[in-house]
Amino acid sequence: RPGWHPAESLTPREALAASVDGRRLRVGDRGDLVVLGADPLWEGDPAATHAHLLAMPVRATVCAGRITHRAG
Repeated sequence: RPGWHPAESLTPREALAASVDGRRLRVGDRGDLVVLGADPLWEGDPAATHAHLLAMPVRATVCAGRITHRAG
């Protein structure tokens, strides 16, 4: 059986809202974040949104305040 059902999916905005505590990072905060090469909140029809997210390049990642990946 398929593990993903479109009716149970979240929009990018819903997923982001569920993954943060409601505040922004501030100077001095230690945090984990991803720097993306496209707008992760762009939404089209479900298939277009899915394709957009899959094609999105990751430019950098930061874990516990330390850069762990930087795209060349």
